[in-house]
Amino acid sequence: MNNLNGYSRLLILMILVFAFCYSLYYIPTNVGSYTLKKIDLLSDLRIKDTDIITDSTFLVLAEETFLETDTLIVIEEPVYTEQQLRMRDSLYKEFHTVVNKEQKRNFIEDFSQGRVSLSRFFTSLEKADSIGRPVRIGFFGDSFIEGDMIVGHFREYLQSEFGGRGVGFVPVVSIVGDFRKTFTQRQKGWKLASVMKKSASHFNQTGQYFFAEDGETNLKVNSTEYYKNTYPYSSVKLYYDKSHESCVCFTTSKGDTLSSVISPTSFLTCKEWHGEFEDFSINFSNSDSLRLIGLAMESDNGIIVDNHSIRGNNGLFFNSIDSLKFREFATEREYDLIILQYGINVMQDTIVNYGWYTRNMAKVINNFKTNYPQADILVLGVPDRAYNHNGVYKTMPAVEAITKAQRNMARRCEVSFLSVYELMGGEDSMVRYVENGWASKDYTHMSFGGGRDIARKLFKVITLEKEFYDKAKAIN
Repeated sequence: MNNLNGYSRLLILMILVFAFCYSLYYIPTNVGSYTLKKIDLLSDLRIKDTDIITDSTFLVLAEETFLETDTLIVIEEPVYTEQQLRMRDSLYKEFHTVVNKEQKRNFIEDFSQGRVSLSRFFTSLEKADSIGRPVRIGFFGDSFIEGDMIVGHFREYLQSEFGGRGVGFVPVVSIVGDFRKTFTQRQKGWKLASVMKKSASHFNQTGQYFFAEDGETNLKVNSTEYYKNTYPYSSVKLYYDKSHESCVCFTTSKGDTLSSVISPTSFLTCKEWHGEFEDFSINFSNSDSLRLIGLAMESDNGIIVDNHSIRGNNGLFFNSIDSLKFREFATEREYDLIILQYGINVMQDTIVNYGWYTRNMAKVINNFKTNYPQADILVLGVPDRAYNHNGVYKTMPAVEAITKAQRNMARRCEVSFLSVYELMGGEDSMVRYVENGWASKDYTHMSFGGGRDIARKLFKVITLEKEFYDKAKAIN
């Protein structure tokens, strides 16, 4: 009897020890500012985050081309001596003088010494065939760029010139899906959480995440013919930052199917499928703990433009987001050029002092500089905006005031600046856009016609700036 009690106690002790060791798996990986290694007693028995083939026709595709993450390649940044910088300043003035004599043109205002604030982006374009990923532009803004009305045409012009296919990063749920023409998107069971309704500390620089409701969860994406180069693309990436062994089933338009298990994580992670795609669907199971950040459709080379637009956003939330989340997304999705388009949502009819706003936006620029050290930054000034003044629509006084403040901010931060107000034609240009059917009758937002016009002009000023860069490089 005593021996039996001894064995019983030993068995109970062993069970308690096992239960204790197993429970270590559920200890959070983040404790304060420290990151702990995940302890998993059953790690050899668990199904890893690898691809489970459910269709034999997909076998070759999965074995040969399925990748998990981008390869990090550091692009060597141009280095200039003081003499070279002074020479570039002189060449820049001369170049602009010559071009202005031939034709009146809008220019990007480069406030760095030597006019080098876009040199890293242009260097990436030169080395696009060797950097192991597409050259990427992160276009961050408000409702002025939503629905790809501007960015869609801008992307099309760039990809026609420098190569590349796909629309880049997109949200899982979008309020502009009904009128966006770059692709169609349908989803079921996903809810949007936005920085416009929750504390910014919950988000990364996308300002959104998506969580599952009870029941079935899926999403479906179809390409369209409205823009060139939107498909076929070679990569579909799914970004998520929270999971507890969820499952995904990826299906192409040809009926090929690939099922995967997403292992538990509390960090931003990318799940990638490689092949040749124009339409696809993803069905999820055990998705109650899964939190999605977005997805991306892109080629492996050329140029990609991500449209990060949030309606009503003034851009200041970047100063409040969690620094770790900021760095995670910057690492997972590298950018060579960051375009910041904000300011419309702080303009008011009679207010002309916007120093408070641009001082805080300067902090935003510095945050991007810190987290994207290899990227250049281009600040877009506000567009023209008209209001009804004694029965006549005319430019708000605030437009020129905030444009001046944004220009001074770019000068202090030594980044590039482009006045969209002047790009449109200056005073009362929004009235002309509305008369042409290029803008809506709120005298603030573009139609697709106006978006095409602004995108074409933006593309031209960037390629003009590259022309100067190429000429200055040849002389230096």
